[in-house]
Amino acid sequence: MPATPVSFIQALLDRGRSVQPTVVGRAATLPPSISHAVPRTAQSPLGGGPSAYDGLIQAAAAKHHLDPNLLKAVAKTESNFNPTAVSPAGAKGMMQIMDFNLPSLGVSNPFDPAQSIEGGAQMLRRLLDKYGGDMRRAVAAYNAGSGAVDKYGGVPAFKETQTYVTRVLDTLHSYAQPGATKPLAPSPGATPVVRREVRVNG
Repeated sequence: MPATPVSFIQALLDRGRSVQPTVVGRAATLPPSISHAVPRTAQSPLGGGPSAYDGLIQAAAAKHHLDPNLLKAVAKTESNFNPTAVSPAGAKGMMQIMDFNLPSLGVSNPFDPAQSIEGGAQMLRRLLDKYGGDMRRAVAAYNAGSGAVDKYGGVPAFKETQTYVTRVLDTLHSYAQPGATKPLAPSPGATPVVRREVRVNG
């Protein structure tokens, strides 16, 4: 049987194949064996059209007790599922993670789709735990940082962040379908939130 997306990528890593991107300006390219490692499916079990990364999104969402459609909506809003995206502020990969967050998330290569999605899922879970399941504040903190959310007592008065929250939640709403997974309650033993800086999405 074919390997699952995560195990396939891990197998490539275990064989010592490089997944380091070649950065050109604000973008980067990945070897075809990695960027196309996850095959598209005829029908996506998630909302919206199928993406090449639905399997990775579902696996990370299940691991961290997230609504997979929320994780997919963030990936869509952050980078339009582009694993090589780099923002002007330096946020990298599909989930647009800043360099200072990488070590605490266990991400060694932000341009690896599996690592980026896993890191983004961890961040969302921590933020949902911090804000008692309040999705608006968690999504705002993913963009602007928990410090800004705490200062304003909610979504910060930054046009970019307000637009970002609206886009994520509108995309999540568009993904809604009969029997879709609902957001889960905060996980036990919540870990501290990873602080981000205000940035412009790539």
